[in-house]
Amino acid sequence: MEVTNLGPITRPPDPLITYRMQFVSSITLFSSLLIACAACNTKSFRDLQPTGEGKVYESAYDEVYSNTLTALTESQLEVKYHNPASGTIYASGRIRVGLNDQGHPMLFGVFLRPVSPRKTMVEVQETFAYGYDPFNLCPCFAPSILQRLDAMLTGSPRGDKIGEMIRDLTEQLADGLKSHRIQSLAVLPMTPVSGGQATPLGTYLAERLAIEMYKTGVSKVVERALLDKVLEEMRLTMSPRFDDASVKRIGHLLGVESIVIGSYAEGAKQEVEINTRAVHVETGEIMAVGNSSIRRVPVEEVHE
Repeated sequence: MEVTNLGPITRPPDPLITYRMQFVSSITLFSSLLIACAACNTKSFRDLQPTGEGKVYESAYDEVYSNTLTALTESQLEVKYHNPASGTIYASGRIRVGLNDQGHPMLFGVFLRPVSPRKTMVEVQETFAYGYDPFNLCPCFAPSILQRLDAMLTGSPRGDKIGEMIRDLTEQLADGLKSHRIQSLAVLPMTPVSGGQATPLGTYLAERLAIEMYKTGVSKVVERALLDKVLEEMRLTMSPRFDDASVKRIGHLLGVESIVIGSYAEGAKQEVEINTRAVHVETGEIMAVGNSSIRRVPVEEVHE
């Protein structure tokens, strides 16, 4: 019998190994494209330009400019550049979309223009630093900055006095929550006892309280932008009240164990009284309460 030399015998490729190699190659290529896309879409402050459409405040330019810088700082943003002569302020910060998210870098441009000796226009522009919005969150911080500025320029309690009041509320709530070992919470915008729509003052007070609660370390606190997105989806942003059912639903959507609800009322002698309570999302149990008050002062007294 004649034997023909067939040459070296090669094993046919394993289909599974081939598939895995193709999959890894595809992932590598996709990642490279994402990196390249992010690099080519990287934004800078020069990309933020005023459109000439902003909100007009019944306050002098210098007062609005000073309060805008404070509003940005209190919003946990870092002011990178500001020029009173041109009315340009640039700031940066990170926006988190979840409790464990490390945050996405964002750029902010605030442009101020005097309309008259007692009127000033403020415009806020924002963008993700890498030019894409992965969770469709923008505009996210701009409304918050303007709401904070609203509260500062409409005779809201300010300065160290409001800080002392918020810290007093925080201590009361934290003391009550420690024994419950709550892992996460959200602070809803405070509402006026008299009813009506949510106000800039209520939002401002809630933001300050959320910051102080975070500092205590008693629990993780939901980012304001994520809370706003949930409220918008539920169409509760303009609602004057948060009932038990809506509080429970908000808690489930945010994945938190507790919701902090607050209300405020103007009493005698121009005092603003604030009442807060931390409610367990599942049981509705009130786990902690806080009460404090402060005298409402006009903006002119803040700088005295």
